[in-house]
Amino acid sequence: MYCAKCGTKNEEGIKFCAGCGTPVAAKLEPEQKVHRGEEAATREVSPGKDSEYINKAKEQGKQFYGFAKQVLGGPFRESRVVGKEQKVNAMITIGLVLFLIPLFAYFMLNKMADGFGPFFGYYYDVPFGEMVLKPFILLAVFTAVYIGVQYWVAKMMKVSVDFMTVLAKYGVLSVLPLVGLVIASLLMVVNVFTLALFLFLVSVGIFSLAGSALLFSLHSIKKEERGLDVFYGLIITNAVMYGFYYIVGSMMMDQMF
Repeated sequence: MYCAKCGTKNEEGIKFCAGCGTPVAAKLEPEQKVHRGEEAATREVSPGKDSEYINKAKEQGKQFYGFAKQVLGGPFRESRVVGKEQKVNAMITIGLVLFLIPLFAYFMLNKMADGFGPFFGYYYDVPFGEMVLKPFILLAVFTAVYIGVQYWVAKMMKVSVDFMTVLAKYGVLSVLPLVGLVIASLLMVVNVFTLALFLFLVSVGIFSLAGSALLFSLHSIKKEERGLDVFYGLIITNAVMYGFYYIVGSMMMDQMF
């Protein structure tokens, strides 16, 4: 017979389960035996939640690799046709870019601290939280506001689009700088300092251009020539973001001093 609590198979006539010690009923009906036996077998062969999450992560990794590979063949072309169905891959791309920017700075400062430590007679421990996590959160907020402004300007240009589609298009245009930042970070780890810094600056520059390219991508899917001109859209976007940076920067400076 099978234990009603843990499903362990026990020999007939025993009073306590050999698996968990729970008192075992003297006799079970045949249907009950089969049913509980099936439950126990299911518990034994069913994959755990951990393996399920691992499989999902592997599948998402494969999808992201295919997404990035396709985008690199023509970022602007792909940004024109991509839809909100790629929002997950877009968020992964943008998130990695925003994380790798402060992470590279963290690697660089650590290398500099190690290099100048013997000269000055002390070593500076670069804090990971202050150099990576806090800037990452701040960059994420700025980027969310930036995409929101782009969405608002797109509506002024009379582009029929939703917020998630704008996010997906921005993610497509961020794939190339992501690849550059990954390579730059790896070069920094293996002490190829000059090339790593050059590639980092180029990648950040491309990422900054992605915002302008996003507006042109949105403009290209307009069905009617009406609404705000894309050139004025660029002016409004930059003016709003510069104002936002100034306000946030002033607030941070007031807190520091």
